[in-house]
Amino acid sequence: MSHHHQKYYERPDGYVYSQEELDAHRIPLPFRDRCVNFYVPFFKCQQIKTDNLFKTTLAAIDQTLDHWGGECYKEKRDYLNCAKAAYQYSLAVPVQNIYTANPWYASQEGVSAELEKNHFSSPVLY
Repeated sequence: MSHHHQKYYERPDGYVYSQEELDAHRIPLPFRDRCVNFYVPFFKCQQIKTDNLFKTTLAAIDQTLDHWGGECYKEKRDYLNCAKAAYQYSLAVPVQNIYTANPWYASQEGVSAELEKNHFSSPVLY
């Protein structure tokens, strides 16, 4: 049985947050997953929004308008796209492991015995 190392989805700009930066931004542990490099900009945007008193007053309205393009719309969209890709990947891995363990079965089914090589390239479309 193979053990998978934690991989991160790549941002289009290639930036990767260090553990020190994640600590400095106080990113909660449950969000330090494959999509953390997309979560940090969303988290920071939300913080800036709530740190500003005037914007805090408008926060509830802005949440409702997010699907029309609220202040953190782009950051939220990017993070949610990544989270969706990570979830789909998590569903595919157990099935993929069956084929990896038995390449003959994979060939009979006409599927690849390996995961896509570029799976961890950015799930965000620009």
